Amino acid sequence: MGVEVDEIEVALLKIWRTQLGVEAKTATDGLRHELGITSQRVRAHAAALKFRNNILSLKSEDYLVRRVYDALRGEGGFGTARCGVKYLEDLTQDVEWTDPEALSKGRAKEFAKSFVRANQVICFGSCLERNMSTLRNYEGWTDADRTELAAYLKRLCPINLREGRRLKTRLRLGCHPLRSSAARMALTRNAECPCCGRGSETITHTVFDCPKFDSDRSDFFGRLEELWPQARDSSNAKYLETLMGDDPPQEIENLLYRSLISIFKRRLDILAAQGEGL
Repeated sequence: MGVEVDEIEVALLKIWRTQLGVEAKTATDGLRHELGITSQRVRAHAAALKFRNNILSLKSEDYLVRRVYDALRGEGGFGTARCGVKYLEDLTQDVEWTDPEALSKGRAKEFAKSFVRANQVICFGSCLERNMSTLRNYEGWTDADRTELAAYLKRLCPINLREGRRLKTRLRLGCHPLRSSAARMALTRNAECPCCGRGSETITHTVFDCPKFDSDRSDFFGRLEELWPQARDSSNAKYLETLMGDDPPQEIENLLYRSLISIFKRRLDILAAQGEGL
């Protein structure tokens, strides 16, 4: 089962990366957290737990499968059937599902869901503890305990602004066109802003400081303060925390997407004029 699960996982990760419009090198744990999903292995374990509970809910006097299962639980050896039963019994011990009687269908379903959610939080927490450079900003822009799809991805987005939303996702997950990310991925050793040459091409530099985007920035922040007055008193870090967060104010989302599209289009034009590819 392990090989099959891994193959499914690889195929699904490719699909999910395509759907979000992120690069292949985007951290898998970050990708899963953004989508509010867990690994196929954890999902398989949850399904196995419910399957075992279904067997135990059967009366042994009426169902052969229950009698066989009970018999195999008490036997030694490592035959195929025995290994399957041992896997199920060991799994229940690992997740502390130690109730000797079958749970109701509703309780079993909720236990399996809780098991999946707990694993999502644990896996993402472990990922953050590894201090992955691409997720350094993401850690401050997302709720680490969230187990559902990020709120901004649940909302309807006009077709002409979806590229802006994809750019936000890439900026959140740390694999984006800016050289501060490209340098980490060894695509270039020069992280200097290619547009102005006045500092490292970080998200903060691009959004707030690069003089080449002054006109885009002026339009964006002027309109932003009209729609979201509290922005007037925000620091750059607070701006990014809100704009790049899981659940920014809905009234400013389309404005953000439009601004990102404009900035990155102008950036590409500048690079093209310079004959550069990054």
